[in-house]
Amino acid sequence: MPALSSSPHQTASPPDIDAFFDALQGEGFTGEIRRDLATRVVHATDNSIYQFLPAAVVHVRSADDVGRLLRLGSQERFRGLSFSARGGGTGTNAQSLTEGIVVDCSKFLNRIHTIDSDAGWVEVDPGVILDNLNSALRPLGAFFAPNVSTSSRATLGGMISTDACGQGSRIHGRTSNHTIALQIALADGSTHWIQSWEPEELSGILAGHPSLARIVRTVEEVVRTRAAEIERVFPRLNRFMTGYNLAHVRSPSGRLNLVPLICGSEGTLAMVVRARLRLTPLPRFRQVVVLKYARFLDALDDAGPLSIHQPAAVETLDEKILERLREDEIFPRIRELLGEDIGRGTGATNFVEFTGDDARVIEDAVARLLRALDAAESPHPKVIGYLRTKNPREIADLWEVRKRGVGLLGNLPGRRKPVAFVEDTAVPPEELAAFVREFRQLLDRHGLEYGMYGHVDAGCLHVRPALDLVDPADEALVRTISDEVVRLVKTHHGIMWGEHGRGLRSAYTPEFFGPELHRELRRVKEAFDPDNRLNPGKIVTPLSRGESVLPVESPMRGQIDRTIPSGLRTAWEKAFDCNGNGACFTESVSSVMCPSYKATRDRIHSPKGRAMVMREWLRQGLPVKGPFADEVKVAMAGCLACKACVTQCPIHVDIPDFKARFQEAYFQENRRTLRDFILSNFERVAGLASGLAPLARGVGQSSMVQALMRKVGLVDMPEFSVPALKSRMTRAGISFFNGRSGGELVPPSDRTVILLQDAFTSLFEPEVVIDACRLIRRQGCRVFVHPFFENGKALHIKGYLDRLRQVIRSNLELLCPLQDAGFELVAIEPSVALTYRDEYIRFGPTEARRLKVRTLQEWLLATVNDPVVSLAQAAAPSAVLLPHCMESAGDPSLTSAWKTIFARFGLELKIESVGCCGMAGIYGHEVEHAATSHAIFDQQWRPILDKVPTEIPILATGFSCRHQASRCSQVRIHHPVSFLAETLVG
Repeated sequence: MPALSSSPHQTASPPDIDAFFDALQGEGFTGEIRRDLATRVVHATDNSIYQFLPAAVVHVRSADDVGRLLRLGSQERFRGLSFSARGGGTGTNAQSLTEGIVVDCSKFLNRIHTIDSDAGWVEVDPGVILDNLNSALRPLGAFFAPNVSTSSRATLGGMISTDACGQGSRIHGRTSNHTIALQIALADGSTHWIQSWEPEELSGILAGHPSLARIVRTVEEVVRTRAAEIERVFPRLNRFMTGYNLAHVRSPSGRLNLVPLICGSEGTLAMVVRARLRLTPLPRFRQVVVLKYARFLDALDDAGPLSIHQPAAVETLDEKILERLREDEIFPRIRELLGEDIGRGTGATNFVEFTGDDARVIEDAVARLLRALDAAESPHPKVIGYLRTKNPREIADLWEVRKRGVGLLGNLPGRRKPVAFVEDTAVPPEELAAFVREFRQLLDRHGLEYGMYGHVDAGCLHVRPALDLVDPADEALVRTISDEVVRLVKTHHGIMWGEHGRGLRSAYTPEFFGPELHRELRRVKEAFDPDNRLNPGKIVTPLSRGESVLPVESPMRGQIDRTIPSGLRTAWEKAFDCNGNGACFTESVSSVMCPSYKATRDRIHSPKGRAMVMREWLRQGLPVKGPFADEVKVAMAGCLACKACVTQCPIHVDIPDFKARFQEAYFQENRRTLRDFILSNFERVAGLASGLAPLARGVGQSSMVQALMRKVGLVDMPEFSVPALKSRMTRAGISFFNGRSGGELVPPSDRTVILLQDAFTSLFEPEVVIDACRLIRRQGCRVFVHPFFENGKALHIKGYLDRLRQVIRSNLELLCPLQDAGFELVAIEPSVALTYRDEYIRFGPTEARRLKVRTLQEWLLATVNDPVVSLAQAAAPSAVLLPHCMESAGDPSLTSAWKTIFARFGLELKIESVGCCGMAGIYGHEVEHAATSHAIFDQQWRPILDKVPTEIPILATGFSCRHQASRCSQVRIHHPVSFLAETLVG
């Protein structure tokens, strides 16, 4: 197959690029240069419909690196190269996509330098993530006010480049309203601080800086000579015209400020290398009123009447999002709060928030709204229900629902998916309802479904028509609908890009600025970037050059996907459904999402990255030989198979499934390692090893065996336990199950539990098996331990799928009769228990769907019927539980169940919000992943372990978690069932 061509403009790597990177290394460049296809493919997409394959990706470490890069690139011999800055990669209009060199600021250039809370500012690198900044500011009672829905992965540099805003913009405005000063790198590599200057300051500031002086002269001339046109053209909207914002360059007092010009310029004028941002005090009090409506248009009609109550924000969700919400992992958390009618009768909501520092003022404002809602002649007659909350946790959950709106839309069934290209139009709020009615009529004429949500208080509504961009007819609709929406927006005195920047909608710039100002914008571009090397094709081109901006019809992902046979697209559907929303780029340590990305900060090692790599692998025809196949292998091997992506990703991309299926294909043509052979057969010999534990322990401790393990690629393997499980069972009076007479299964005469073994617990912590039996007996039940058999978990992780199918069929023949006879089947290890309800259903026969193997906590929750003990507030909990990431990802109720169980026994359990420990079964024992495994632990678990007082027991349900803690921190962690058995049975 030919190399990926994302564009009719695509060529091979520029002939001078090799010489450029050779020369760059000699300039003292400290960043990371990546030219492998996997990295380039991952950076070829963002959260838009477009795809451009970059020539290279450069991860800069400092402002000096950016300067060196651009200074070298300005030499005559390298002027054929272009550079596009990239932050979180969440742009919806291809702002950072390029066929040139991507300059990534997110991986290394991400430090918070100075926080001056007294003066009210913070200085940051452009790669700092908004949530990370606000986490650092929260203890100081401050925050950075622009609040975008992608706050968990949006970088400040990206927000500056698109002049981003979001929830609360009615009060707080845009990013440019909170940007005090910027350090920028110009196209010639020189760096400068820009801010608001008095006229008399300029001569001294510009002395010795000819590039900056030229820019200032041009900008001053434009704003002076075109003042009347600027006044006439720029709209009086909360969501004002972004990108080359000439209207805000000159203050009424005559000060000149280039910051508003850079904010929203999408890296076409300069690259931001540091920013000084204004802080806003955190409001002390907040309340949210959720209003319910039968129809979305009813919610929009209410926007005007609601504004009378002066809320801080009014955000709306339509019926499509509410329908998808019911299937999202967050729904159990908010079901009781929002009610069962969400998505079923309630077709739309408005979230109305009130914030401030005076509790009485907030209370009075909310009371006035509620009185209006309850009045006989209500000004809000279409409200069919409402709820009010001041609970911080509930408020956070409600705004999380709002933030998930865009992702939820991407999970609509069918080939047509809601996509972004006309999604952030803004009109005066009083015209919003009429505008949306006409917008809906426009989309209805084309027979399209769509989702809508957004900021009704600011007149900005996100609209995503559902298209199948693999279909050329639907692809053509992108331009048709864009043209029609431009005309509609102008009719309603609005703008096309109210929030997310222009990007590949830049072709419409003359429509809104007019020919005269459009020419002046091109003059400004030329002053900054005369050779058109900074993110070329976006916003405008230099006046003296003949290039045009890139068209709306630029290369789309669908064009590449349609070259892939439809059967492959169907078989690997989720790889194509990934819309680039980037929820997997979160760095929150309390989130279970993608530990490999958080530890490496390498976008390849994220669900989105791996999905993009899989798409290219499929496009190339599933090669299992060659450089790219090996790059795919590395990307897939880095997955811990924790399955957080399956539930935390709004599209439910299943990377562990991709990993298993890729490995199955890859190793049909490539030799397996000895390590794979050992691991895939570990469960087969586990029963024998259990009986030989004393000998195995002695051998395992020998330096020879440890050296052999390292030779095959394994480190820090756990030691076999002595005495072994069988001896411990005999001592405790516990028997292996043999409920047969003459070969026939004997149904239990009373309630009987059969514990299903897993290799890790039985071989390395058999005392946990004994403790589980003791606790089960305490509940008045009989218990047996089933003789060991292979579960198949390791076979899935390593891609032995044919063998896995055989194991599943064999185990169903073993377990289903036991279940049918009335025995209760319980597994101790979470990953093994969940294998029965996931991989067994995915790869087994239909009979697998009726097999019910419960986790220990599920069985205890259904069995322990003691009344819940009312616990007094203790100074400290009885114990602290660190959840298993697979349980947290697959079913959060599995974790919360332990709290209820402990309470029923009169014990207080604190459950920490924490992600993966970094072990994930065998992952942390593999030599090539050991460092990443330790890094994950240090990021996510070590801070928790360090803060828990030594006298409080720490618990974890996964053997891997307990072993990881002991090898990385020497902290002894127990299984919850062992703690309960010791506490209750003795």
